[in-house]
Amino acid sequence: MMKRLIIIPVCIGFPLVFFYFFAQKVKPFFDTYEKVIAGISYAAVVYGLLLTIVQIRAGNKQARANTTYQIHKDGRALLMSIDEDVLRYIRSSENEPYPDDIKRKGEMQIHEILMYCVSVYNQRKFKNIETQYYKNVFLKELRAFLKLDKVKKYWKENISGTGLWDSGFVKICEEQLLN
Repeated sequence: MMKRLIIIPVCIGFPLVFFYFFAQKVKPFFDTYEKVIAGISYAAVVYGLLLTIVQIRAGNKQARANTTYQIHKDGRALLMSIDEDVLRYIRSSENEPYPDDIKRKGEMQIHEILMYCVSVYNQRKFKNIETQYYKNVFLKELRAFLKLDKVKKYWKENISGTGLWDSGFVKICEEQLLN
């Protein structure tokens, strides 16, 4: 216990004494070159800030690329999970007859795809994906999906005007239905 009490003042006191004497020796140097040292310090701070800005931008770009990749990956997985019968139902015209279980699965799949689309819309709203991808890929795919007869019917009966979905997403979808 006594050794610890001796070590603490030595560990704290020795550096303080050393820096006091060191500061006394170099004080004239700092007094003489004060403006030069201040200029160098200022330049180092500015350089550090610029480097930080560059790193933040690179990180944001990488995050957007990762988000876009994940969107593609999730979209492929979602499409691959749809049964052939259900996919035929979704793509079919309004008049074609299908069993009730296929209709129910088809509507569930349409809802799931629209939920995926609202997730992509949210990523764009939060600026996590590039405008180029959003406009050139996503909106075109969304438009093609919304133009399918079964999807139009589901949209009108279950989503449009309910107020349950993000109003920005509903507006985008309504515009895509008109184009």
